[in-house]
Amino acid sequence: MDNFLLIVFLLSGVSAIGFLLASLVSLIKKNGKAKKQFKITGGLFGAALLSVIIASSISPEVPTTASEETHTEEVKEEKKEEPKEAEKEKPVATVEEAKAKLSIGMTMKDYQDYIDSIKIDLAELYTDGYDGALQQISDGYFFVKTDGVNVVDLQFFTTKEEGSTYVSTKTQEAKAAETAAKRSTAKTIDFPHLEKNPDRYAGEYVTYTGEIVQILEGNGTTNIRLSVTKESYGYSYNDLVFVEYAGYTDFVEGDIVTIYGTVYGSYSYESQAGYNISLPGIIADSVE
Repeated sequence: MDNFLLIVFLLSGVSAIGFLLASLVSLIKKNGKAKKQFKITGGLFGAALLSVIIASSISPEVPTTASEETHTEEVKEEKKEEPKEAEKEKPVATVEEAKAKLSIGMTMKDYQDYIDSIKIDLAELYTDGYDGALQQISDGYFFVKTDGVNVVDLQFFTTKEEGSTYVSTKTQEAKAAETAAKRSTAKTIDFPHLEKNPDRYAGEYVTYTGEIVQILEGNGTTNIRLSVTKESYGYSYNDLVFVEYAGYTDFVEGDIVTIYGTVYGSYSYESQAGYNISLPGIIADSVE
């Protein structure tokens, strides 16, 4: 307790006790002073109580030693010097460093672990034909293609344009290979069988070479009536298939073309003479 408050407490307490005794004596003698003395006694007791309350509300300040202050500052300095793991910036990889870490045949896990460990930016993502990603590092780019398990192609470039050109070339090659593979499965169904029941062959991938009897274009679509049976004098106009192609061509009636496409069943239309005509229908993916 503060020294001043202690003195106030002691004086108030002693005086209060003295006035309390005097009040009792006056009360016994009935000299008329008891009421006033009791009021003074209450005031003195109140002063003593107030000094106790004030003293209890004051928390003494514990001085901090010089060594404690120094230790606190050192801890703060250490926290500043050691950033959290998430805040640490990833190293910037160079082409030579990436070449030393990446290779065709490495697993997807090893590839991803390395990518996660360096600073890298996605320059371009390719999903049409030759799927892969062109990644940017500090002094160049690299293209990577995977099969979902391993890295199957890896190329390094100085500029983004070099990488884009490489992917474009590989995409064209991939599409050409896919087309060649698909065409190798194409059939040529004898026309009498195809004409008898076109629906039976719906979904079959076929190829036919024949003469254009009629060709119509419009709304981005080309329709061709194609004669597919060759005889000694030329192609028979009796053996016709109806070809629908998405796009336009430079061909005209009388040209000999080869088509690849999928049989969709029977195509029916009404002739100018009012006859109902049904032909085997083919949706072509190429006319050449």
